[in-house]
Amino acid sequence: MELEAVVDNAVATEVEKYLGPRLQTIIREYIMLDRDTAFKELCVSRAFFDKNIKNKPQVKLIERRYKESNKVFYEPSELKRAILSITEF
Repeated sequence: MELEAVVDNAVATEVEKYLGPRLQTIIREYIMLDRDTAFKELCVSRAFFDKNIKNKPQVKLIERRYKESNKVFYEPSELKRAILSITEF
């Protein structure tokens, strides 16, 4: 019985190592971002996000809101396209 528990634990650890990074990628790609998560993912300060990104027309067009809430959400791929359209390289 003890050997079975050790094997189960080892398998669970390996599965977590394998799926952990992939799960984070899936979450970033397919789950909506709120403003707090968006500026953290972009590695900018909240003030910079609010001043230079949030009010741009490209970003305003992709905002999603619940009917009873003022909270803003962004779809990650749409936000990425909006950011790329307003940045200069």
